[in-house]
Amino acid sequence: MMDHNELLSWLMISLTISPNSERFRNLLLKYGSAEDICEAAYGGARDFFNNEVKNFRTIHKDQAERIISYCNEHNIEIIAYEDKKYPKTLKHIYDPPSILYCCGNSDFISNDSIIAVVGARKISEYGMEITQKITYDAVKHGITIASGFAVGVDITAHMTAVRNGGKTVAVLGCGIGYPYPRPNMQYFDEIAENGAFISEFPPNTPPAPVNFPRRNRILVGISSGVAVMEASAKSGSLNSASHAVNQGKNLFVVPPKNINDSSFSGNSILLQKGAYPICSSDEIIKYFFEENLHDPSEYYPDKLKASFADENPSLQKDISPVSVVKEKKSTSSSKANVTNPDSDKNEKSAPELNFALDGNQKIIYDIIKASAYPVLAEDIADKSGLDISEVLSAITNLELSAIISSNDGQTYKIK
Repeated sequence: MMDHNELLSWLMISLTISPNSERFRNLLLKYGSAEDICEAAYGGARDFFNNEVKNFRTIHKDQAERIISYCNEHNIEIIAYEDKKYPKTLKHIYDPPSILYCCGNSDFISNDSIIAVVGARKISEYGMEITQKITYDAVKHGITIASGFAVGVDITAHMTAVRNGGKTVAVLGCGIGYPYPRPNMQYFDEIAENGAFISEFPPNTPPAPVNFPRRNRILVGISSGVAVMEASAKSGSLNSASHAVNQGKNLFVVPPKNINDSSFSGNSILLQKGAYPICSSDEIIKYFFEENLHDPSEYYPDKLKASFADENPSLQKDISPVSVVKEKKSTSSSKANVTNPDSDKNEKSAPELNFALDGNQKIIYDIIKASAYPVLAEDIADKSGLDISEVLSAITNLELSAIISSNDGQTYKIK
């Protein structure tokens, strides 16, 4: 178990440095520990953005202390990146969170047999029937069900698992201490007793549109595969599907009962691109958990991989977790190549992209690149003519791809 000072340091990092695998790992390799990263940032080392240095100096340890006190009072466990309880599979994604908050049994989040069940908030009768059937069969085979605790498919999957002797993990797009969504709070204790809630957000963080695509990378990251129950063409479940493909995870999709039903148009899109169709949990069990007949990264047809290549290009990199031993701190001859993000050299020109962005991402990238100052999301919406929801969705993917960064959660600049 981590000592108090080490946990404080990890909390400081989570409050000030956005997840970014390459940079985060380089900092760990260079400085050797979370405590040394904090000391370097507080001292204004050239490896940190100016706003990060400011945040380290203004977000005092008492804020982290308050979070620890709150978590102790409400039985919320804090799991840092270097903690033994941190899920190993999550370390392999492009942008692992430096901190996870967990309420319930944290052993369940590292289960080798987790399937993410995702789908619509407005669930149809057929969607509910198939979600209950597949979830029931899966838990009877010892599979843990993960989902996002939303109304509709998510809560149906969670409660079907719990009430049939199974285990479930709810991954939140808000803090564990924030009561959202309110209709589902009646099930909170039951799920916590038979599984776990996890979030990368401090306990009282309210939900925000930008949080949920970020949440999805964790949901997929802890899972061995994703099963899409019911999804429209604009469903957030397609974001989870993109993470599954880019993380090399199994992607299973329920065929629509009626091909003209728009509430299943997202399912049709994924099936047309080559996702694996399922009519029962037998396919999930047969093709992964029992026989492991295929490597997902080899299974996906080129058109399915290509369809998500522009959405999260950086997630396609082969990521290996790094474990840092403080005694093996890097010397000057072996330091990771971490340069000052705010140096004049880096500010002279924005990075040239070696991959194509999709329509909205390209529009937003060009607007941010053309500005001499960080840009508000609302200003981007005004200049682009896009809805704010479209802007936030594209911004999330650009952030996850380490193309742009947020100064304070409201303004954005090219990294």
